[in-house]
Amino acid sequence: MRKHLEAKGHKVRVTGPWSLGSNAAVVIDPATGVISAGTDPRCDAHALAW
Repeated sequence: MRKHLEAKGHKVRVTGPWSLGSNAAVVIDPATGVISAGTDPRCDAHALAW
C-alpha cells in the first residue's frame, strides 16, 4: 500500500506503535444489541457502556 500511495505522489510517514494519539470507541453488535467500549490505556479517559 505504501508504494502505491507514494507512486501517486502521496507523502507517507511510517511511525512506531502507539503513535496515533488517544483513541476511544463504542461498538454495538446489531445481532445481539451488546454494547462494548474501550479506550487508549495511555490517556486519562474512560469507556462506559450499558
